Amino acid sequence: MKSFFASTILVLTFCVGTFAQTNETLPCPTVDLIGPAGIVMPNEAIRYSVTVDKKGKDLKLEYIWSVRNGEIIEGQGSQAITVKQPSNNSLTVTVEVTGFPTGCPNTSSETSFYCPPPQAAKIEEFSESISQVDKIRLDEMITAIEDKPNAQIYILRSFKEKSSQEKIDAAEKQLFNFLSKEKRIEKDRIILVRIPADIELTQIWLIPPGAERPK
Repeated sequence: MKSFFASTILVLTFCVGTFAQTNETLPCPTVDLIGPAGIVMPNEAIRYSVTVDKKGKDLKLEYIWSVRNGEIIEGQGSQAITVKQPSNNSLTVTVEVTGFPTGCPNTSSETSFYCPPPQAAKIEEFSESISQVDKIRLDEMITAIEDKPNAQIYILRSFKEKSSQEKIDAAEKQLFNFLSKEKRIEKDRIILVRIPADIELTQIWLIPPGAERPK
């Protein structure tokens, strides 16, 4: 009889210990949320994935994704999703992993920050010939050009439709000589566009890589 009671107590102790370990004392797995590396562009489709370390290998896990300021394109319920980055805001992605032992942290979040696209910048505008523009203004223009060595120099030349071709060519040659010969700006950086208009006007823009040209 004593042997029977001893065996019963041993079995109960084992069962209680096993139950307690299963629900409360199991080690907590670690959730690792992996997002894109580097800068994310507006409206770009980007991938997020989640991994759980080996402490969660025998658990029945489910994955619940949510986003703020974005849109899940595919993958809800799986270990990886594709999300559309918003065009004018940062994106926060959160994953909740269900099935962890009681009390274990089971969420992780990551934010990709909004990166506005580069913009063209107008650095000078004049209606007279380049030789008549104030020297201080020209020096400031050249400084702006030298500060952006990867930017294109985009020149919009408006001229009256009745202007002679000789006059147009002479003004443009003078401008090119000033930039490329006097100031030693690389010729392949310079783009000139002619626009018939009601006034004579020269606009000089800097176009960084990825920026749209002015219209």
